[in-house]
Order: sequence, then C-alpha cells, then structure tokens
Amino acid sequence: MRHVYGTLIGLVATGGRRRDRWYRRWLNRSESHLESDGPSRLAVIASAHDLERLTGDCPGVVFLGPGSRLRDNALVVMAEALASGAEIVYGDADQVDASGQRCRPSYKPDFSLDLFLYQDYLSDCFGVSRDFLDRATPWNFDDPHGTLLDWLPCASRIVHLPMVLSHGLDPRRDPVAPPAFLAPFLRERYGNGAGVESLPAGCRTPMRWRCRFGPTTNTSISVVIPTRDRLDLLEACVESLYTTNSGTRLEVLVVDNGSSERATHEWFGKAQRRHASLRVLSHDGDFNWSRLNNLGIAAGMGDVFVFLNNDTLAIEDGWLNRLAEYALRADTGAVGPLLLFADGSVQHAGLVVGYGDHADPIYRGTAPDFNDHAFVSPRLPRNVAAVTGACLATSRKALETIGTFDESLALAGDVEFCLRAHAAGLVNVYAGDVVLHHYESATIGRRAHGSDGHRLGGIVQATLPRDPFYNPNLTSVAGVGRGAPAFALLHEDTSERPPRDPCEPPGTRGP
Repeated sequence: MRHVYGTLIGLVATGGRRRDRWYRRWLNRSESHLESDGPSRLAVIASAHDLERLTGDCPGVVFLGPGSRLRDNALVVMAEALASGAEIVYGDADQVDASGQRCRPSYKPDFSLDLFLYQDYLSDCFGVSRDFLDRATPWNFDDPHGTLLDWLPCASRIVHLPMVLSHGLDPRRDPVAPPAFLAPFLRERYGNGAGVESLPAGCRTPMRWRCRFGPTTNTSISVVIPTRDRLDLLEACVESLYTTNSGTRLEVLVVDNGSSERATHEWFGKAQRRHASLRVLSHDGDFNWSRLNNLGIAAGMGDVFVFLNNDTLAIEDGWLNRLAEYALRADTGAVGPLLLFADGSVQHAGLVVGYGDHADPIYRGTAPDFNDHAFVSPRLPRNVAAVTGACLATSRKALETIGTFDESLALAGDVEFCLRAHAAGLVNVYAGDVVLHHYESATIGRRAHGSDGHRLGGIVQATLPRDPFYNPNLTSVAGVGRGAPAFALLHEDTSERPPRDPCEPPGTRGP
C-alpha cells in the first residue's frame, strides 16, 4: 500500500490536466469501494422543500450543496458514523468534469476551526444526527457557512471520514465576502474586541477577510533570540524587529550562547544603548534550543513570548501584534507564521507529525500562492499538530498550563511543546497571514532533530501517532517534506502556463 500512496503524492497532485489524468489512474487501481450492508435511512437534503418533507423516524440527514452529488453508498458510511456517536460527519470530495470524469481531489483535514473561519469545506456534503438537527438553529440555505458556524458550539463530536464521499459538478469558487454570522461568532467566542476585517481582493491568494481576536494595545511582548556570533544575521534580525513593531511594549532578550567574536560583543553594547528594551543574557555550553529559550522565559516580563531564530527577518509591519492576537486566545497553545526562504518559496507552513522525521514541514520549497492542489492553501490560517521554533509564539498563561520547553530535547523542544499543548486541549495555530523570511539554521547548520530524533519518535507515537490535520490519503510513505521530495509536486503547478497575471510584477516568472 505504501507504493500506492507514493504514486498519489508524486503524480496525482501535479497541476492541470496531467494531475487529473494521474488521479483517475490512481483511482482505478487503488481506491477502495464503499461497500453497502443495506439501504441507509438518512434523508438527503438539497433544498428547503426536502427539509419540510422530513419524516419523524429519520435518524439523520445529509445536506448536499448545490452542484454536488453523492458517491455511491456514501450514505451508508455516513450513517455508520452517526450511529457510532458522531453529531456531524463529513468526507473528502473531488469534481466531475464536463465529460463525466473525476478530477481535482480535495483531501480535507479533520475539523480545524481556524481553517473553517476562512474556508467552508463542509457544506458541499455533510451529515448530522437527527437529535442534533432537532436542537440546532434552522438551516439557512442562503448562508451554509454561517449556519455551520452557528452550529459549532453545540457540536461535541465532529467526525471526518478520509474518503471521497461526494463529487462536485461545478468548479469550487473562493468566497468574496465573509459569512454574516462570522463576526458575531468571533465576538461570542473570543470577546467583544473580536471581529472581521475586510481585505482588498489580492493577487493569487484566497484570503478575502481577516479574523481579529481582540486588541493587543496593552499587551507586552518578550522576544527571545538565541544566538552564537553570526552578527551578519543577528543585527539584521533585531533591526527588522524594531523597524516593524512599536518598541514601547516590546522586550528583546538576546540569549548569547558562547559568542567569541569581538564584533559580536561590541554590537551587544551598542544595541543595548540604542534600544532600552534590549537585554543580553549569557549562557555557555553546547547549543540547546530548549534551555536557551527557557532562560528567556525566566527573565522575560511579557504577556506573550515569541521565540525567534537569529536567521529570521521581519518584512511586515505589526506582525508581532498579529501573533499576539492568536496567542492570547484562551484556546491557543503555540502559534507559528508562514516562513519564506529568501527566494520567496515556502520554508515553513506548519509541521506534520508521525511521518519521516516525525515532524516534517509541508509545502517546503513551493510557491505559497499556488492554490490548485489537493490540500489547503498555505496562505490560509489553520490548526496544525506543531509549528517550528524558528518563530513560535505563546502566552504566559499558556506556559502556565503547558510548562516550559523540555531541556532533554536540545533541538526538538518546539515539537514536544506543541504536542503537550495539544494533549492539554489547546490548539496550535499556523498563522498563514503572518509572513517572515527565514534562512534556516544558518547559525548551527542544517539539521533535522539530531540525537532527539529517536526520543521524539517515541513521543509522537505515544501522544499523536496520526496527525489529525493532515489527510492520510496524502501520504503513507516515510516523510512528507525532506523525507519525500515527491510531496513538493503536490503543490507544484506543472500545467501550461496561463497568461501573465496583471498583478504580477515583471520579471518574477521564470523562462
């Protein structure tokens, strides 16, 4: 079975017609059929008239969006999930082209609220139990996304079945405006300061609005930066930090891990004189990411801590406040942004646990704005199993719940911290709307998890052996990032090049 899914990764998700052709070939060879043990008693609801005719003995219903049709026997597996205690159940989807052939798969994650705030990936086809339907607010056929947001606080068990259960007859379209219920939902969940901010129609990005989770005006932020020499990186990192954020609520803690160059120590003195909020902490010994950042936690005074590599570069104003918005939510453990290499390709867009190096970056080396693939866009915020410690934000309150970093893991303390947050019932957020540059481990060299790898693998298997936010149809081979270069094809546009986007700057496209 491993080679089957390897084919899916490497061939199915390439762009355009080649992707669709290989998807059908993969389906014919390997997709399991939905077996039926008998007729389902679920009612299919596609219109208000269908809902009005619902009988009293129906155990549940399946809402089918406009332009969608059910796969054969999909009702049976959805009925089984509802009978097993699910209140809401949904599956994956693909499309049917004009010639009747299946194409463009959409392999969804388990339920991710932060993604659902931006992308309605349920209303094309989902089922609900009759008990849940009877106590929920009435279904609004004109605003399915908003109705589902209204239903979420009442749903205790949402189940994702990782199999294609419906086929879309029309191409999926990105929404142009937020659902009407989104702002009230955010205020009810996160407080009166939460709301929705409209964004101009951008080029090559699916975001049309930004969810706000509350003001950060009085929030103090401590940024912890471990370093060892490499002044060329550190100075640029710190200066970009102050240039893009207000210094009044900012505390910068540079944790010096045995720098030996004279220029570095001279800069320490100059920087502290120039920036009153900057302090240098010293700790010699072998590099231990967890220990160095724990020193910053012990010395820091902030309501929010941001752990930052010295080889990162801030490129957007106010990005710390945006990370703080996420981190200050009562439901949040760790937050990580979109990190780009210097050439603009993706370095980090969330981590997938349980495969390869036990915590692999996805989308690595691909263009962040390509949106024709089988998973979600790297520009959209979503929940993830873990984020990288190259830029990781968390609140002081979350630290009180989760604890500090495990110093027995010198390099993998970031992943273990995120797994502990997940186990504590908190969510980890990939903030795709916050962007930095990252030159990746330039100080200590390229590494995965080094000697931590074996122990990290044991921790993953004990706490989160299957990543709930990464569809199992997308990989069953070792590694999803570095360990499986073919995965990059999942997000690579190999179709015929379209005419140049008028929003695209000249000279940005290769030959």
